[in-house]
Amino acid sequence: MAEGEINVGGNGSNVPLRPVLVGSGKSIEKYSTFLRHFFVGLLEEAQSIAFVCPRGSVQSVGLSLPVEMIEHPFFNLKLMWRQNWKILVSRLEKFKPTVIHCICVSQVRLAHKLAEYFDIPFVLMLDRPDVGMYPFFLPLSNCGYLLSCGEGYLDELGKKYPSMCGRVGVVRPGTFVEDVSCCFSSPYRVTSMISVKSLERVEEFEYLLGAIRHLAIEGYEFVFMIVGSGNAEMRIRKLIRGLGLSQIVYVVPEMPPLRKILKGADIFIETDPNHSSDPNLLEAMSVGMAVAACSSEEGFLKDRETALFFDGDDEISIYSCLRELCDKREFARQLAMNGQSELRANNSVSKMVGSIVDSYRISQLWKRGELVDQSINP
Repeated sequence: MAEGEINVGGNGSNVPLRPVLVGSGKSIEKYSTFLRHFFVGLLEEAQSIAFVCPRGSVQSVGLSLPVEMIEHPFFNLKLMWRQNWKILVSRLEKFKPTVIHCICVSQVRLAHKLAEYFDIPFVLMLDRPDVGMYPFFLPLSNCGYLLSCGEGYLDELGKKYPSMCGRVGVVRPGTFVEDVSCCFSSPYRVTSMISVKSLERVEEFEYLLGAIRHLAIEGYEFVFMIVGSGNAEMRIRKLIRGLGLSQIVYVVPEMPPLRKILKGADIFIETDPNHSSDPNLLEAMSVGMAVAACSSEEGFLKDRETALFFDGDDEISIYSCLRELCDKREFARQLAMNGQSELRANNSVSKMVGSIVDSYRISQLWKRGELVDQSINP
């Protein structure tokens, strides 16, 4: 069996698939690209799909697919929780779900309650072992499978949730890979760099902007775009002005589809060491951008093979990394093309959908007490 694949025993494939995805506003915003890709692939496997999401978050996904969108809560008042529950259940009773898929831990109690009501299992997807408010008290009695977005978390999840032994697996986020690389594709275009981040802490940008300033002082011609928004945006803009970078560093809000913006750039800068589940990083690699990333043992990036690593807490390290990519354009293009090859081999949308559908099947078999065998080789 290939690394990371889930093996379904028994006759689980005979059970109809009518999954209901449950997500929060934040998770939908973060995984909007993942969701669009997932729904495209899942439509070939499932009879029908429903998506339970907060009011106003449907636009974040930007779907034009036959997916039933169910806004919950319908009334944005805590006192109306009974009415909201009745509305949600009545909608889903018509849909007749066979499995619940919770894409974020903040909605796990709702997923558990729905699974209990309809007497079906739910699948919980985690992008890291630290699950915030509920690290030890997740309601998993109806959970048929735990899906991790990072291979390095499998052992930790297995130890933290021993009751899920044998029902913990990995799913690699999938993307559609372009045929050509956009990295330094035109000799006449000014070098452009992009970082996509939530602007919540000024400290996360100090070393990076210091490195950018060193490049500018040395005479490199480039533009750097920070895509994102957050509470610290005004302070980050002030820092940019203070460093004298206003003419080359721009802060812009995320403008979907982000893929179009990425296709016009050369270097993607990833400063988060937990980058394995970052959909923006996957999109950047898929269009053929060279990746400069914070060094990490987790994830699909490999130093000097599919990316160039730097120490995120060392301004000189970031500067040296970016300078090497700017000076060695053929090396940067090779990194970008290697990254595309890596995604084609391991992060295709079809493989992602296949892994998740297999987790649905295992959950259904487990719920009926017919689970014969399942295994995973991380």
